[in-house]
Amino acid sequence: MQGAAPIRQKPFVTTKLRPPSNKAKLVDRPRLMESLKHPLAHKLILIHGPAGFGKTTLAGQWHDRLAAESIMVAWLAVDSTDNDLERFLGYIIEAIRYVEPNIGSGLAEVLEANPGNAAEYVLGALINEFELYDGEFVLFLDDFHLIHEPKIHESLEFLLLRIPSNFHVVVTSRSLSSMPLARLRVQNELLEINATDLRFDYEESSAFLSDAKALELNADDLMTLWRSTEGWVAALQLASISLRRSGDRERLLQWASGATSDIGEYLAENVLTSLPKDLIEFMLKTSILGRLSGGLCNAVTAREDSANFLNVLENQELFLLPLDEERQWFRYHHLFAKFLQRRLERDHAKIIPSLHLAASEWFSSHGQTAEALTHALAAGDVERAVDLVEKDSMSLVQNSYMGSILNLVSRLPESALCNRPGLQTAISWAYCLTHHPQEAREALANVERVALKEPPHIQRLLIGEANVIRACISVYGDQIADVDALVRPCLDDPSDYPPWVVGVAANILTYVHIHTYQLQKVAPMQTWARKYQDRAQGLFSSVYGRCFTGIAAYWTGDLTVAEKHFQDALNLAHHSAGIQSPAARLAGSLLGQLKYEKNELEEAEQLLQESRVLGFEGGVVDFYLATFITTSRLMIQKGNFAEANAILHEGQTTAKQLGLDRLAMAVVSEQVRLYVLIGDTRAAARMLADIPNDIASSILPTQGKEAQIVDFLEVAKARLFCEEGCPEQAIAILRRQSQRARDSGRKHQEIANNALLAIALNLAGESGEAEEILAHAVTEGVRRGIIRTFLDKGPRLIAMLEVMREKARRHQISLGTLPEFSESANLLITTSRHPDHGLSPLVATRLNPSGSEDIANHRPAFDDSLKGREIDILRLLDQGRANKEIARVLNISVDTVKWYLKSIFGKLCVTSRGQAIAEARRLRLLDMS
Repeated sequence: MQGAAPIRQKPFVTTKLRPPSNKAKLVDRPRLMESLKHPLAHKLILIHGPAGFGKTTLAGQWHDRLAAESIMVAWLAVDSTDNDLERFLGYIIEAIRYVEPNIGSGLAEVLEANPGNAAEYVLGALINEFELYDGEFVLFLDDFHLIHEPKIHESLEFLLLRIPSNFHVVVTSRSLSSMPLARLRVQNELLEINATDLRFDYEESSAFLSDAKALELNADDLMTLWRSTEGWVAALQLASISLRRSGDRERLLQWASGATSDIGEYLAENVLTSLPKDLIEFMLKTSILGRLSGGLCNAVTAREDSANFLNVLENQELFLLPLDEERQWFRYHHLFAKFLQRRLERDHAKIIPSLHLAASEWFSSHGQTAEALTHALAAGDVERAVDLVEKDSMSLVQNSYMGSILNLVSRLPESALCNRPGLQTAISWAYCLTHHPQEAREALANVERVALKEPPHIQRLLIGEANVIRACISVYGDQIADVDALVRPCLDDPSDYPPWVVGVAANILTYVHIHTYQLQKVAPMQTWARKYQDRAQGLFSSVYGRCFTGIAAYWTGDLTVAEKHFQDALNLAHHSAGIQSPAARLAGSLLGQLKYEKNELEEAEQLLQESRVLGFEGGVVDFYLATFITTSRLMIQKGNFAEANAILHEGQTTAKQLGLDRLAMAVVSEQVRLYVLIGDTRAAARMLADIPNDIASSILPTQGKEAQIVDFLEVAKARLFCEEGCPEQAIAILRRQSQRARDSGRKHQEIANNALLAIALNLAGESGEAEEILAHAVTEGVRRGIIRTFLDKGPRLIAMLEVMREKARRHQISLGTLPEFSESANLLITTSRHPDHGLSPLVATRLNPSGSEDIANHRPAFDDSLKGREIDILRLLDQGRANKEIARVLNISVDTVKWYLKSIFGKLCVTSRGQAIAEARRLRLLDMS
């Protein structure tokens, strides 16, 4: 079996995120700088022209000038390996976060975990974040002509046409790429600097040769060189080097006065021949490298003194550009690199493959698989290329770099992959964990085909892991039939398999235990599995294991234990993968659901809003349920029915796309609840009328997703029956549902069903039984931390509690056996009246009892729904304070300020800071004490 590689992938090269650090004296170009005097009036600044015209130098000068003016500037040096949409967007995000860490948090991880699905979300998230950004931001994309992938051009167009006016992109390119130039020109959002603009005029050429390069030239010589080079900066640089080194100055100037077409080649050759032989050899061999360091060059040249050579080249200004301030990494000027590569191919073609292989070995040993693969392919060694990817493939999977592994595989010939079971296994894991079941099965078919040719013990291990992946595919599709049999061999002989596989197998069996209602088996299973999960290289199985243990505890009504496991999972994800990682969002969705149940609404909202990014890939259905259903309820509690409905529609779309029937029915049940709460029984009835008849059969399933689908449907019907004046029918359903929950050990669901049953009984005139059932449910539920289950039942339940409390005060009912009831009832009644944590303002007053208005027409009750902290932020906005100033004044993080702003915008139904201030003034919110 292919073991996990010991080196963790390092997906981002930080030297790409900094402009070349040029310590040479540069020529002032006032005429070009005048063109860039007001560039921030444009979204796109395009600097284009052939190689050697100083595009990068000009961009770097402007970058430094903007930075000196305290304008936020980011830089990305594009290369040919960036022709993958996820990789390119990942670098865009890293470039932005390199200078502004508060923007784009977690988006790179979303791209990695959701290859092929997350681009539009990530672009939209960036657009929204810059809508809230205070200042101007400029992103430089250097050498964009190396990008030929149409999806990247489309994404850049999408960004440019929608990004707010405070975001600007500067592109340097040798060609006019497929960008929306015409539309941006019409909108006056484009500034172009072309080859004609970039050419040095006579004065600039004179300053370059006489001042910057300290050459003693008379006016005629200057004019000769300027005319012969036609202001081509690279040629002027080559001429200056040649003039400093040449022993035949007159011959060079005489040649320059008569020829122009091949001056670049001539001057480069002239420069090269004047250098020492060992330096020429060093330059030729290292010309294959896109970036150079002392160690890398030592590996390629088989020398020990490469750092000295790099120092000589830089000091003599031989077209070597430093890529960092520490001067550890460099690159050749593109024009000179091309010349060196042509010369290497002409004179030493036979050694080129060995140079690439040496580079490949060095990059591989330093964890840079993508670069190692590039050089292996350049050497023509496909077998080595496949070996490299296979070696690191499971390391990438376990560390959630799904996008990276699939990108690397896409660069390999398909014919070279079929007989690599280890790599095919990693590919199938990557596709499985990103919800691409068909592609995962195709990879597994290759694994099983090759396994048949292996010795029996190898065959058993390959098939064993393949079966665990098949089980994982089933669980992600919310299917548990036969899953137990697939993972049992791995769990029976765990020492034969990698810890990662055993940990995932244990989680799958745990999931089966949960959904077959064998909840008592969950904790022992996970205790046994912990040693394997913690030995796995990534945290995937550890986070899932803790989450599953928490789900089982939540179902049994033990919220204290559930919270501990969810918090442990979240802490582990934060520590190992980051606050915004997919693992953190998975754990956060479940913790957010629990916080909501405990009525800790602000904490719940932050966690759940972050987890909604998992609309692309949210693990098993239970994570989706926690996110969509609970977030919708949060919006209902705020009185924002339109947003609640939109969230449920998003959940329905996700369920349809992924074929998740349980999620679909949960969303329908919640939509029925939403309509019932506002009194629109006709809309609720229409929702239920669309449910296929075969779902509610006379024989009710007792476990699995089918049982839960029926549970969701039955509870929805009971709610509607209560609202339509048919409580007897609701009572029959809810008695059965409460018994089903009790028999399966789902105490939380039993309490929820009993609360609704009490309402139905009360509507049917059975007040005595209703009060007894509600007293038991409230007393036990509140003791366990269950709060929102009761509050979300609406005014009827609170009215019942008020009556029961009054009867108890007058000794009209006996609650002697339930001494905690009064305290629990008081808590719920008092909480229900709280403007921020009680009943929804619209539900409490039933502003829409007739159901005559559409949900989308409801707006929040502003004076009740805006929190004190949100009013504080509105006041600071009104004072013109920036996000960072608001954070400092209120002693909160910038991210928290943004979170509050999004909430304020949603409540006020606005999209910008200015609109928020205007609406707040109109509603006199700023006058509130």
